[in-house]
Amino acid sequence: MEIANGFDFASRDFTVEFYAKRNQLGSAQTIISQGVNASNTFSIGFNPTNNVEVKIGTQTYSSTFSSTDTNFWHHYTVTYANDSLTLEITDRDASTTRTSTNNNFFSAYNSGGKTYVGKNSVSNSAFFQWVQFIN
Repeated sequence: MEIANGFDFASRDFTVEFYAKRNQLGSAQTIISQGVNASNTFSIGFNPTNNVEVKIGTQTYSSTFSSTDTNFWHHYTVTYANDSLTLEITDRDASTTRTSTNNNFFSAYNSGGKTYVGKNSVSNSAFFQWVQFIN
């Protein structure tokens, strides 16, 4: 999915929430992405080691936990507080909650351009492997 005017994630607080049920592990998969080059990008997704990964500008933070459950839907929240430079990633399912926090996450980032859901905006790759429903 493409959002033509995109979102402005630069120099402000934000929260991105989504539900995901993964059907493929061990590859880079993007949930949301924006930017036109590697040094000016915003993205949230899963890295090849199955951690939730957030990239803002030239900085990257990966959760301290892996998300390897392919059986159930999970609710993910990524929250950034610009004034305290705190980035928090939370993963919830029906029985557990896991949180990973970076208390010194700063990156110069100029937001802009289209926002994409399900692919990397810079490389047009790292597609999220959606769960298919068969009737």
